[in-house]
Amino acid sequence: NNSQNQLANFNFQHNFKNKSQLSADVDLGRFRRTNKNNLMTTALVLTQNAQKPIGNLINETGTTIDIQTFKADYSVALSKIWKMEMGVKHAEVNSINDIALQTDDKGKLVLDPNLSSHFEYREQVNAGYVNLSGKLKNADIQAGLRAEHTHSVGSLSVPNQTKTRDYLNWFPSFFIAKPISPNQTLLFSYSYRIDRPNYQKLNSARGFVDLYAYSQGNIDLVPQYTHAVELRYALKSGFFASLAANYITDLTFDLNYVTEGNKVVRLTQNMGNSQGYVITVGLPITVSKAWQAQASLLGFYNQFQFEYEGKKWNAKNVAARLNFNNGFVLGSGWTAELNGCVNSPRVNTIMEIPWLSNVDAGVQKSVSQKMKLKLSLQNVFFTPIGKTVYNGVSS
Repeated sequence: NNSQNQLANFNFQHNFKNKSQLSADVDLGRFRRTNKNNLMTTALVLTQNAQKPIGNLINETGTTIDIQTFKADYSVALSKIWKMEMGVKHAEVNSINDIALQTDDKGKLVLDPNLSSHFEYREQVNAGYVNLSGKLKNADIQAGLRAEHTHSVGSLSVPNQTKTRDYLNWFPSFFIAKPISPNQTLLFSYSYRIDRPNYQKLNSARGFVDLYAYSQGNIDLVPQYTHAVELRYALKSGFFASLAANYITDLTFDLNYVTEGNKVVRLTQNMGNSQGYVITVGLPITVSKAWQAQASLLGFYNQFQFEYEGKKWNAKNVAARLNFNNGFVLGSGWTAELNGCVNSPRVNTIMEIPWLSNVDAGVQKSVSQKMKLKLSLQNVFFTPIGKTVYNGVSS
């Protein structure tokens, strides 16, 4: 791999006499990456109907991304307790991806025109927002609305594909925090957001992991949208409890398929919809002056409705997660940390994820006001941090 980035920023800010403020930013970014992957293989045994793998393969990829953004923000105090913010933003992205793939043809490496390709993606996003914040009957309130218009064009040479999209979205948000006593606060929030697929996920060209597995993007991908709601109760002591829900449409997911008898292809697709509900309880614990701890317990209920290999699925599951963080003051400038988590089995679309746990530890010594020494170890017990059963196959 060989990569290089160049970034530039120009900023302007002006404060008016009426305590309002205007700021503007221009950002320019250029990203370059080249990658060369040599794969050589010898097949000793082939199962029935399995296609013999390519003996030699050289995959050269060049990626260029140019980003230009401009934004301007204006804020003004409407009164002693109310403030308004507004702004506009223009973002322009041009991404070019070239794949030159050479395969073995009777002992010679030649360019494979069916697997080599040129992918170009252009995207323009124009956005504007307005936000109000202030107090109403002893409650802190913030409400906003953001509009985004997106125009994008993706084109691929092999196979010859072009996809043009134009869409306008409105994204409201709302937040309120109300003290119900000197030591208790109730908070409510709602937001609607968009998650666009990254540029590589839109590239339908093959990216080989090895001779038996490759990934492939999807030029037909559309953004994923999420409604998120949370109600939280918090004490001044640090205890909190929350109930959150999220509703996702056009859920984006990576799926594995078996192809050509003995190969695996990973495709990115808009699968369907999902709903998730989370109950969280967090508790600070003072064991002693030298031992402070924070524990949180999360309970999940998730449901996925999607289509896979021509079959409609409705997957549901209940799961839990326990997090614990410990801080120790050992004296003479020594401190230590011990953190960990335990996850119960859960389901994520067609994936089954078993019990997982992890423990991290660290110790630190303050030598002086300007110098500290720290030693940390991740995954102390070398437990698996990721394991799935994917359509009956463990990985």
